[in-house]
Amino acid sequence: HHGRAYPVLIAMTDAKTDPKNLLALVGMEADRHGYILIAPDWGGGQFGGVTEWGYNGAEHEYVTAVLRDAIRHFCIDNDRVFMLGLGDGANMAMDIGASHPDLFAGVVAMGPNPKWINMFETYWQNAQKLPFYVVTGEMTGQGMANLRRIYEPWMRYGFASLMVVYKGRGTEWYSAEAPIMFDWMGRK
Repeated sequence: HHGRAYPVLIAMTDAKTDPKNLLALVGMEADRHGYILIAPDWGGGQFGGVTEWGYNGAEHEYVTAVLRDAIRHFCIDNDRVFMLGLGDGANMAMDIGASHPDLFAGVVAMGPNPKWINMFETYWQNAQKLPFYVVTGEMTGQGMANLRRIYEPWMRYGFASLMVVYKGRGTEWYSAEAPIMFDWMGRK
């Protein structure tokens, strides 16, 4: 409807996963809450077979260009643009969110394994005003240790971030979190 601005959820998967799979997982909740879903195909196809997130500024264009195009063509509430990532897409969401905190209302990351050396080391302070909701399992190996290194300064300074850790589970889609994350986004 042209008279109503809609919230947006940009959903990113692993480079090797079809974005339609993630859209199927969040589609029902997004529809219930009135979100426009966007899923950039950043891994294969048109981008020449990228196999993982490279942590460089040029790759941010995968998301920022899609967002600019959506704003031009649809009635979007610019104050309610969120990113959701799964696996390597979660690394992407955390990196782009912290790099462009003014563009997003929040970041939801499921199963990230951020690389501390290349990510957040110099710009972790950007997350001061950008809420993060991270879901992971304790069996993710180095991913859990890396997230702990990120969350320690965030917690110390009272950043708006939440981390949910499932005992005995690894990197996967946590379907029980979908209604909770949409409720969380609805309050931002």
